[in-house]
Amino acid sequence: MNRCVRCRMRGTVVVFETSGGSYTGPDGGPPGSGPLTGRMYACRPHAEEIAREDDERQRAANRKASP
Repeated sequence: MNRCVRCRMRGTVVVFETSGGSYTGPDGGPPGSGPLTGRMYACRPHAEEIAREDDERQRAANRKASP
């Protein structure tokens, strides 16, 4: 059983998946098509908190990147 990354609670959901990507070239697949290399799990309350934090980081990055 997987446990929450923040509180170690059981009964978790996947909040992030990472892949090894794919190589480029004529036979290269789309980004993220490589093998799955890791998952991060969280309980529902922490999954919602992580999603909010990720949204805030993305908005801040977008503000910084806009002219």
